[in-house]
Amino acid sequence: MRLPMIRTFIQFASLFLTVGSAFFLAKGSLGLSVKAIAELATQKWDYNLDLINNLAQQQADTWTGFVLLLAALLLQIANALWPMRLEDFDIHRGAVVYALALSIVIFFGAFYVTKERARNTAADVVAIIERQMSIGPSGQPNDSETAPESDPESPQNR
Repeated sequence: MRLPMIRTFIQFASLFLTVGSAFFLAKGSLGLSVKAIAELATQKWDYNLDLINNLAQQQADTWTGFVLLLAALLLQIANALWPMRLEDFDIHRGAVVYALALSIVIFFGAFYVTKERARNTAADVVAIIERQMSIGPSGQPNDSETAPESDPESPQNR
């Protein structure tokens, strides 16, 4: 690639990454469904797997949007710090096509990584909740098999 073509590539890759980051940030911000909001507003005895999945996806989308936005910012900084010459004002179609193709690949890769991150986060949350539910307020397991035997000498049984 020639130098002016690289500058065009950087400029358009930054623009396309910014659009991709806006998609993920909007999806993360607006991703909470009406059903999930209703579940958050009501009391439960047990955990809600749909709500966990929804919140995990929201977190993963927001992180992905942030990373893509940071990448776009770094490309813009690199472009701004690079000394400008007269021939750098040309737009090279080939560089735009390359930038678009790379951005599409990054977008779909980010989409896959986001789904995996959300799945892993939801699994971690479920494991934490199940661990907390298996331990009572006294720090003892809630299992009836591990409950201490009744002591006839205890103050409760007198």
